[in-house]
Amino acid sequence: MVQKIIKIGNSLGVTLPKEYIRQTKISAGQEITTKIKDNGVFEISAKPNKADHLLTSSLSSSYVNRVDKFIKHYRPALVQLAKL
Repeated sequence: MVQKIIKIGNSLGVTLPKEYIRQTKISAGQEITTKIKDNGVFEISAKPNKADHLLTSSLSSSYVNRVDKFIKHYRPALVQLAKL
């Protein structure tokens, strides 16, 4: 899909099509990560919305917090393992 770059104050932005929002279940204010790959491709990844996750999960919040800390601590190793 082709989207136009729009000016927002002193910045530039891109709107997200309604279908993308529906499929990814992202919401306003949610954090994203951006990356420019070696081939020049601009990649956008949405971080899971923790509040929504906790509301819909049957896991205890203390367990979710421990897992979040584990992932943050070992993220570089987990990323390397995912590439194998």
